[in-house]
Amino acid sequence: MFLKISRNNIYDGLMAYVSFAMYYLFAILVFDWMTFRGTFLSFWGLLDNWLFYTGLAKTIFDISNYIKKKKFHLRASNRSLLGYSIFIFIYTLLLVLVNDILFLYIDTRDIVLTLKSLYIRTISSALIAIIYIIRNYAQVIQENAELNMELKEDLQKESEKATRAQLNMLKLQLDPHFMFNSLNALVGLMDEDPKKAEHFTLELSRIYKYIVANIDADTVGLKEGMVFIENYCKLVEIRYPQQFNIRIEESIAKNDEEKILPLSLQLLVENAVKHNRHSEECPLTICIKREGNYVCVTNKLNPYPENERKTHVVSAGIGMKNLYDRYKLLTDRIPIVMESETEYIVKVPII
Repeated sequence: MFLKISRNNIYDGLMAYVSFAMYYLFAILVFDWMTFRGTFLSFWGLLDNWLFYTGLAKTIFDISNYIKKKKFHLRASNRSLLGYSIFIFIYTLLLVLVNDILFLYIDTRDIVLTLKSLYIRTISSALIAIIYIIRNYAQVIQENAELNMELKEDLQKESEKATRAQLNMLKLQLDPHFMFNSLNALVGLMDEDPKKAEHFTLELSRIYKYIVANIDADTVGLKEGMVFIENYCKLVEIRYPQQFNIRIEESIAKNDEEKILPLSLQLLVENAVKHNRHSEECPLTICIKREGNYVCVTNKLNPYPENERKTHVVSAGIGMKNLYDRYKLLTDRIPIVMESETEYIVKVPII
């Protein structure tokens, strides 16, 4: 606080002495030496002018701060700033007029001397007013810029919070989506082969342990994701032996830095299993490979006939939308979906 007051006092004093020096410089040029020495270099003349310029600088500084804080602090419009500028100029001119009439004219009774003094004092005093006006304009502009920056940062934080909340909600969809489909498969196995159902349950518990461990993660390593999809494909083969021909290309992950979204590949394989006919006589082919910066999941199209879809395709309809929305929130890239008469292809971006 003391340092702030000291700096303000130094600034006010500097403005006062610069204007004081300008006034005397103009006075030397305008008046003859005898008038200048007798009127302006006398003890009372020096004291009067020193007090005038010191008081003017100090009062304008205090008025400027008061108006800025009370009237347009951080919300200054052009109109309010113009009004402030006019007020400071009028205040300055009134002080000049009062000072020269009370101390110079009454003392000398010389109207010409007083008018000339008024002229040069107005010019020198206006320097203080102009500098403080410019200073306040600059401060208000800077404060408004800082306020706008703070508002932008607050909006960005709120946007990030909203994005995070939306992403967490999407992640929470994955757990029931996976369990819904897995339990449907388990129910079918319990009727067909209780021992196979037990094996399926053990493998499912291992996979579900991985899901729980990574459900909060935004991304997982591509290598880790490939290990998981291989284990998931084994689970599919337990449920549907010899009904799928799943091919996974070797060395899809090139390094440990490459990432992918959790359960992204599993969702695609799960959709292929769910939406296409498959049997031992006509196994469904699913291929997972790398194409550039994408992991490509391709399956042969063998959809159920219209009259069988309600029986075989039990879907909550959230898998692909969930994947698309998560990529959209986390990156500037989204999955690419392509479909031909014979194949359904989804390319998942590698992050």
